[in-house]
Amino acid sequence: MKSKRGTVLDLLPLVVILLVFSLTILFSNTLWIEIAGTGSLNTTAQSTRIVANTTEQWGVFDYAFLAVVIGLSITSIIAAVRVRTSPLFFFLSIILLSIVLLVTYVAREAFTQAQGQLAGAASNFPIMIFVMDNLLLYAIIMGVAISIGLYSTKGGSDGGGVL
Repeated sequence: MKSKRGTVLDLLPLVVILLVFSLTILFSNTLWIEIAGTGSLNTTAQSTRIVANTTEQWGVFDYAFLAVVIGLSITSIIAAVRVRTSPLFFFLSIILLSIVLLVTYVAREAFTQAQGQLAGAASNFPIMIFVMDNLLLYAIIMGVAISIGLYSTKGGSDGGGVL
């Protein structure tokens, strides 16, 4: 498991994954609203029922997004606890965390602009909108949690921190 170690930089792909996942959901839902709204799919009673059922099921993605956030967060913290890190690298971690926070800010702003253009779909996903609007705060909390996990292990142990 030597390649399964975590650092503060684990936040970077986490933020990118959340951004891409949320924008994909918003764009897909907007596309679905446009297609379903034309009425071209509602040619029979069965197709009308299928369109109605599909429209109702979009809410599942809001909870799926929350599951992805929680799962990636737990994975990052566990990976950070598994690594042995010298306290000398703490300042480097602070610098890396500031870079990650800058990228997170840019990602949040990109999402906010996209959300404005996809406002019809955005109202269907309140959990996702809340998380993405508070993405910078989430990254700060995760950065602190990962740092605690990184520096809570004894220098000579095999990981599995001692708090």
